[in-house]
Amino acid sequence: GKIELRMESVDVAQAARHAVESVAPEAQSRRHQVALGLPPEPLRVRADPARLAQVLENLLHNACKYTPDGGRIR
Repeated sequence: GKIELRMESVDVAQAARHAVESVAPEAQSRRHQVALGLPPEPLRVRADPARLAQVLENLLHNACKYTPDGGRIR
């Protein structure tokens, strides 16, 4: 019953942009402003891309859920 991680080099900036895109409909429905500040150079980590995406999306969904309507998420 353990999760099998598939570790590889992952660009965090790309994963973050994808996560923001995936929660965009929820953010828009609540009139949130979402700002993403990323470094100009690639930021790579060794991680499971699916799990990293899951973590980032969960954080953003929680931010949308607990930020008052019309708020800012940065």
